[in-house]
Amino acid sequence: MHARIVQVMLTAVGFIASLSLSTGIHAAVANGLIAYPCETENPPETHQQNICLIDPAAPNPAATRKQITFDGINALPAWSPDGTMLAYTHLEGNSAEIFVMKISDLSAKPLVPGAAPA
Repeated sequence: MHARIVQVMLTAVGFIASLSLSTGIHAAVANGLIAYPCETENPPETHQQNICLIDPAAPNPAATRKQITFDGINALPAWSPDGTMLAYTHLEGNSAEIFVMKISDLSAKPLVPGAAPA
């Protein structure tokens, strides 16, 4: 049990370190959309990292920003080869998991424990 707690803590620390290194510089692009880690305020007194989409080809790309994750801390998005799915790291409490989201309806589900899908 102690080894599992240490493993989870190390995973969480590694994930948080990767967020500090990657926030603002890691983005994934597919189907003309860019998926990137964005800071949001949910509720207003707290800041969370989520995943947002923008369309860089739009006349005003910032106006196309759409937040697609809402709970926990989410980062490191990676598109599927066909651009229909987005994998990302989700951290809630001391658990890091790779989630996968179907872009057509924004449905997401946990895939495996871990971080940094590619």
